Amino acid sequence: MVTKIAFNKARSWQQSLFQPAHASSLGLFRILFGLILIWQIFYGFNRAFIEEILLKAHYHFPFSLFEALHLKYLPPLGLEALLILLGIAALLIFAGIFLR
Repeated sequence: MVTKIAFNKARSWQQSLFQPAHASSLGLFRILFGLILIWQIFYGFNRAFIEEILLKAHYHFPFSLFEALHLKYLPPLGLEALLILLGIAALLIFAGIFLR
């Protein structure tokens, strides 16, 4: 009895996944996601995220690929460039450019 109910719920859930949906919900999600990313980038620059959290950490977690290639973490200028690149990507997601 319980398995039949669970099976019916799973089937109805699966059928609801393949129903046509309006594109405005996806557009709204894209806009909100882009705004959250932009907010995080501004937070990173305003709170001195790079200097206070990333560079002054007591321990940096090593990655096995980085150790194999003898790479260290990025210098402050490289981290700022990466943060700017992420900000540009967030603006493009927010604006909906290059999505298709």
